[in-house]
Amino acid sequence: MSQHIDEMERVWRFARQAYGDSHAFAHPTRLAALAQNDDEVAVALLHDVIEDELATFEDVVDLLGGHDDPRTQAVIVLTRDKERNTYEQYVQKVIDSGSRLAVAVKMYDLFDHIMPNRLGNIGPGHVTKYTAAITQLALSRCAADEGVRNKG
Repeated sequence: MSQHIDEMERVWRFARQAYGDSHAFAHPTRLAALAQNDDEVAVALLHDVIEDELATFEDVVDLLGGHDDPRTQAVIVLTRDKERNTYEQYVQKVIDSGSRLAVAVKMYDLFDHIMPNRLGNIGPGHVTKYTAAITQLALSRCAADEGVRNKG
């Protein structure tokens, strides 16, 4: 139990240090508050650190305990390469990854972006795009849940 608490404390500390004094740390903190479990909290806190060049891939691998850790894989999936993928391709990549962690955290991310108190930060076109992505992600999660029920 203590080891788990220590690990979560390291994740929080790492994310806080990566963002420094930036107000941007509020975003992953809001996502962490929506998380349903500690794995989602870790991914929520780290979901933008590589994309925003606040940390390296290897930093995240070392922090989370390896390349094969599902949390590491989710952070990788959530790291968007804007030069290679359109937004729609990126959302499809998240869905196709099969990572429940990545899908959940991406949904939290999008919900946070379209919260009424944050709408001044984005244009109406983004609201439409983000709402469509939330729908796609939710439907993919429902389909995955249905597949699990049908197997059982």
